[in-house]
This record gives sequence, structure tokens and C-alpha cells, in this order.
Amino acid sequence: MLAQASLVGVGTIAAYGLDVLFMPVLSRVYSPEDFGVLSVTASAVSLLMPFSTMRYYLSIVLPKTRRYTGATIVLSCVLAAIFSFLLFSILLLFGGRICTFFGMGKITDCSLFIPLWIFFYAVFMIFTQLAIRESEFGLIAETKIIQSLSDNIVKICTGMFGMKPFGLFVGTIIGYASAMSVIIKKLAGKNGLPGSCVTDVKRAALKYRKFPRYDVLTACINVAGTQLIPILVFTLFGARASGFFVAASKLLIVPLSLLGNGIGQVFLQRAVRAKYEGGLAELTLKTYKTLLMFTTFPIAIFAIFAPHIFQTLLGAKWLAAGIYCRALAFYTIFSFCFMPISFVYSVSNEQDKYMRLEIFYSILGIAVFLLVSRTGNPQFALLCLSITAGLGLIFCAYCAMRVVRVDGRNFFKTIGDEIIHTALLCAPVMLFMFLTKKPWLASLSVPLVSIVYLKRLLREHRNQQTY
Repeated sequence: MLAQASLVGVGTIAAYGLDVLFMPVLSRVYSPEDFGVLSVTASAVSLLMPFSTMRYYLSIVLPKTRRYTGATIVLSCVLAAIFSFLLFSILLLFGGRICTFFGMGKITDCSLFIPLWIFFYAVFMIFTQLAIRESEFGLIAETKIIQSLSDNIVKICTGMFGMKPFGLFVGTIIGYASAMSVIIKKLAGKNGLPGSCVTDVKRAALKYRKFPRYDVLTACINVAGTQLIPILVFTLFGARASGFFVAASKLLIVPLSLLGNGIGQVFLQRAVRAKYEGGLAELTLKTYKTLLMFTTFPIAIFAIFAPHIFQTLLGAKWLAAGIYCRALAFYTIFSFCFMPISFVYSVSNEQDKYMRLEIFYSILGIAVFLLVSRTGNPQFALLCLSITAGLGLIFCAYCAMRVVRVDGRNFFKTIGDEIIHTALLCAPVMLFMFLTKKPWLASLSVPLVSIVYLKRLLREHRNQQTY
């Protein structure tokens, strides 16, 4: 089962790799403004998705018999169809007023794509749950790759025919529709699709009523925390700034989030065992220290050259996205390092404490972003947000250390040492950059300082056992 489940991770990484490979082409076909419109629309879709099936699709894996599995599938599909139709009707009549009211008038022409996007994505997720129930993990990986390929190919073709920014939406919808049709066809071909009747659907709706009652609100809160910033960037600074933010996030934050989630699963498994063996404190500090060492220097170097990397790979008009990367670097480092050890709160049954901390630092970060946005400088606003959220994550990590009884002085010493080492390693690179004014000449110093960095990693590896 573990080997099969790993296929899903491989499919996710492969799909993301395809997105990155297609990005230099897409960035030359579409403008930052086009990607900004897509970004804020994607955020709106994410916020509406929990209501599309009322989260009933999560119950597909729960019934003991295929009879009620079929009932939950039918229930979820019917709800998705009804919600999409109602949303289409509302947007058809009042879409312009709604978008203008929320300060997103630029997406008015694209708003009618939202119901289709939600419907195909919802049905795809419904049958993905059925694939999980039937242990068809290879099929899930396959559909993720198909979705990415069809999505990007259609975007490029439609963009070359001048369908901007509509091609981005058409590609996204066709991507989910293609994945949906493949997963339904193959599931039906292997075991057949479970059937149902009206009575069973009603019983399933009653039996799993806690999903719409509780899980919808929880999902909305979680999604709002991640999707509010792209919407605020779009609303306060426009579609162009939002496009730069999306590009920076895709190349800097998204891959580390995928990696952090994977490491988190490994840490969770070991943390549960370490709790009973009495080694949870040591494991938590070692994990945080290791992640900090492996992340800080590479991200710092990437941030130094980010504007020039974006300009070279994506085109001159995307140089500002590299500046956004610099602004987000501080937050990215400490978000990645905290993500795995956040499971400490679950292992120690301290979820309520983590929830309060997360709400506090999220509200503080957004408040700082809104306050600084009055300057009219999106890069400075994101930098202040990055620093505030990063410091909030350091405090959350500190509280996690206290939960498992790690000495706070050791924790802050670990962070201080890593910042000093990274600053010393980056100093020659930045000096070359300042003196030569030519990034390619400054990049010649990177291999030299990287050797020093790798030697330190090897030395530390000999001193402690990681993971």
C-alpha cells in the first residue's frame, strides 16, 4: 500500500515539473496581467469549492459497501451540478456587479468560466476519491499528468491564436475535463461504477451530514488563509502585480510546499514512535536544524539572482517577479522549516494551541500587509508581510519546541548560527554583484562558496543522524 501511495506523490511532482517546463513558453504567450486575472479567479474558485459538493465527496471512502459508495458519488455529483448551475445563473445576471463590488472588475469577462471550472474540478475530485477507495493510486498519478499536459498544451495553442486571457481558462477547464473523463472511463472499465437509488442517496445524505455541517466551514477557513493574499494583491495593486506574485510563488513556494508535506509525513511517523521512546524533543530540534541548514543558503542564493533568473527564463517583462521572490524568501525559509514539525502539536494533542497561534500570526501578517500597502509599493508590502509571517512562524516553531520541552536557548541559537553562516557565505557573492554590476560574473563565485557550504553539511551529517 505504501508503494502504491507513493505513486500519487510521483504523479504530483511530475505534473508540477511539466508546469515548470511549460512556464517559459506560457510566459511569452501571455502577459503578467493575464496570469493575474487567472490567479484571482483561481482563488475565487478555491473559496467556492467547499460549497460545490458540501464536502460529501470526502465520505466516498467511508461506506463498507459499494451500494452506499454509489449513493455518496451520486449525491456529490448532483450537488456539484446544482451549485454550478445556480452560480452560472447568478454570474450571468449579476456577475459584473459582484466583481466590481469586490474590486475585481477585470475578471468580469472571465467570470462565466468559474462554474465550469468548479464543476469539472469537483467531479474529478469525486472520482479521485473513488480511485483512492479502490486503491487505484497509479491511475491517480496518471490523471494528474494528463491534466497538466492537456492544460498547458491548450493554453499555448489558444494563446497563440490570440485568445487572451481566455485561453488560460479554457486550458484549465479542458485539463480537468480530460482528467475527469480518463479516470471515469478507466474506473468503469475495471470494476464498473457503483449504482444507487434515491432512497440510498437520502440515507447517505443523513448519515454523513456532519461533512456539510462542520467540514465546509473548516475548509473555508483553511482556504481563506492561503487564497486571501493573491486576492488582496490583485485588488490593491492590479492584475500585473498579481501575475508577478503567482510566478514567484510557483517557482519558490510551491515546490518547497510539496517537499515539506512529504518530509512532514516522515516526521509524523517517527514523532509518534519517538513520543513513546522519549526522544521527541531531540528529533524535533534535529529535524528543524537540518531543514534550516539545507534551505537557508540555497534560497538566499536564489533570491540574490532571482530577478535575472526570471528575466532569462521567462522574458524581460517578468524581471519584477524575481524581486517578488526576494521579498518572499524570508517567509519561504521558515515556512518550509516549520511545516514538518507542526505535526508536534497533533502528536502532543495540542491542536487548539496551534490553531490560536496560526490565527494570530495570519491576522497580524494580513494587517501589516494592508497597512503597508498604503505606500503603493507591492514589493515592500510583500516584504513586510514576509518578515511578519516569518517571525510568526519562528514563534510557532518555538512554541512547538516548548511543547516537547526543548530549551528555547538552543532553538534560537540554531537559528542565529544558521543566519550568521548564510550571511558570511553570501557576502562574497553580493560583493561581486555590487562591484561588477554583472550577475553572470557574480555567479562565478557561487561554486566556491557552495563548496564551503557542502563541507559544512557533510561535517554536520557526521555529527548527527538525520531523519
